[in-house]
Amino acid sequence: MNGFKSLDPRHNRQKQRTDTMKANQPTQTTGYRVWWATFAYDKMRRVSAGESKTKRHEGRKMRIALVGLLIAVGLCSGCSTMKQTAFNGSSEKSETVIRVSATADCVPTGIKVNAGDVLHFDSKEQKWSAGGALLTGTDGLEGTPSKEELPVAVEGGKFAELAGSVGSWKFLIGSANTITMIRSGELCLFMNDRVRCYGDNSGAVEVIITRARQK
Repeated sequence: MNGFKSLDPRHNRQKQRTDTMKANQPTQTTGYRVWWATFAYDKMRRVSAGESKTKRHEGRKMRIALVGLLIAVGLCSGCSTMKQTAFNGSSEKSETVIRVSATADCVPTGIKVNAGDVLHFDSKEQKWSAGGALLTGTDGLEGTPSKEELPVAVEGGKFAELAGSVGSWKFLIGSANTITMIRSGELCLFMNDRVRCYGDNSGAVEVIITRARQK
């Protein structure tokens, strides 16, 4: 029976197709496996590329954040430097300009001082008027107030002389002077005049204040 060959041509053709399919089956299977391996590799490569792109994107964001942090640190350092060179809280020389009206018995400067601080005042070539008199400099009018003209803001000083105060401590300044603070608090400036008699004064002067040393 094994050597039997059908005389029917259709049977023989069907058998040949079956034998051919069996012979080609390993090749087809191998091709399918190769295709699947190629597809899987390509998929993994795309995923890896996507991960790399994501990592690059995350790395870029981290670099941007780092640059922002460095800038912020730089700005903060700049702010600290500015604070150190500002008038209040500075250990270095710094200056500010204060406008002092002749009609005010106390002009707050906003400058906080401590006992032991050394301040230099300069108001040269500045003029104002006390009691309707001619314009005069911040060294004040000639002579000292008479007994009838007392009390004055700072005894022993001249009319129209620049003066200052820290709390209850009052002192004379004039047109240029360097003074060591003996009290702590806010610095105020004013014209030396009779107490409660500032209404008839006129003008204003600008005073340059330099902190030469801070306690």
